[in-house]
Amino acid sequence: MNYYDVFGISPTASKKTINEKHRALAKKYHPDINRNEDAHEKMTMLNKAHEVLTDNEKRAEHDRELIKNRQQSSQKQTPMKQEAPRQKPAAPYISPEIIAQRRAQAEQREEKAHMMRQKAEARLKTMQAETARKMEQAKARTVEAERRNKRTNDEKDRQDVIDMLSALARKEYDLQRKTKEIDADRQNSFKVLLSLVKGNDADLLRQAEEKERKARIKEILDLVKENNGEKDEDEHVK
Repeated sequence: MNYYDVFGISPTASKKTINEKHRALAKKYHPDINRNEDAHEKMTMLNKAHEVLTDNEKRAEHDRELIKNRQQSSQKQTPMKQEAPRQKPAAPYISPEIIAQRRAQAEQREEKAHMMRQKAEARLKTMQAETARKMEQAKARTVEAERRNKRTNDEKDRQDVIDMLSALARKEYDLQRKTKEIDADRQNSFKVLLSLVKGNDADLLRQAEEKERKARIKEILDLVKENNGEKDEDEHVK
């Protein structure tokens, strides 16, 4: 029985290839999946072939048996069959040592290919991690820029409020200063009027006080109108 034919592989196939073939055929012929009558027999043959070909000693014995059977089959051929023009030439003899060497070479190639795949996957993961890191950095820079812009706008708004309050304070100060100046002028005017009054002329004194009161009220109203006019102009500019 040629167990290589069971899996459809060459005698130089590696253990990895044998295991892959066994898994693939087991999914096809396992009795729990395949309801054909011969599924159990085929699955038994697959397990036996897998057992022999994955054991180094059993596989070497199996290879020697195949070579022996091939040689015996070649010797039993009749001259007529040997001279037949269309007959395929007998397979060349391959020693178990050469088969083992080729098998080892195939396993080395598969191991090398596996290592190359691992390196490629590692490089891909590194590139993905680097890309993710750069994206996070760009996102962080965007957030920081937005935070700085918001902080700048807040500072600007705060400065505008401070400037407005300062302007109002200056106007209030000017208003108080002008009020004090008016009071001082009123007192001076009243003193002058009093100095002009001779004796105890109550009527003249009353007229002077009334005139001073009206003048003071007029000046204060003019000052308030002036101040209100400045506020209206500021609101118009805004």
